[in-house]
Amino acid sequence: MTRAQSQDRRRAAFLEKAGAAFDRLEDWYEKHPEASFGEIEGEAREERRKLMGETLEILVNGRDTGSQVEKPRCVCGMRPKCRRQWSRS
Repeated sequence: MTRAQSQDRRRAAFLEKAGAAFDRLEDWYEKHPEASFGEIEGEAREERRKLMGETLEILVNGRDTGSQVEKPRCVCGMRPKCRRQWSRS
């Protein structure tokens, strides 16, 4: 699980990822100067797809949802140890 980050940190992380995506497109275009608009668009779509996934990861995983899962405690106040018994159905 990732730690919550401030909005400024999430924005900085996004801008870093967006800048890297732009740099990759720039590098690709340098290597393919005769590329058609369709080829450039295809490369840009792939970069956009990657950036969208990274953006969602930053946005969702970087936020504090407010809910904290805590293990249940015994009536004595101690946390029980896991003793799972698997059924053989």
